[in-house]
Amino acid sequence: MAAVTLPVVYVLGIGPSEWLFTNGYLKNDKPFGRFVILAYRPVVELMKVSPGFSSVIVWYVGLWV
Repeated sequence: MAAVTLPVVYVLGIGPSEWLFTNGYLKNDKPFGRFVILAYRPVVELMKVSPGFSSVIVWYVGLWV
């Protein structure tokens, strides 16, 4: 169960993290902001090679920002 749940929660966390960046709670030039950007790098890379996944993530993040 955790093998499925944890990756799903990880990917869904990109929405709230984008909300935090958009609203100024996280900043690109601060250590924790850089950590969050680095943590979601695999999702961004997967979006580059999978148009279907990319469109779902863009839609989902759009709900948050």
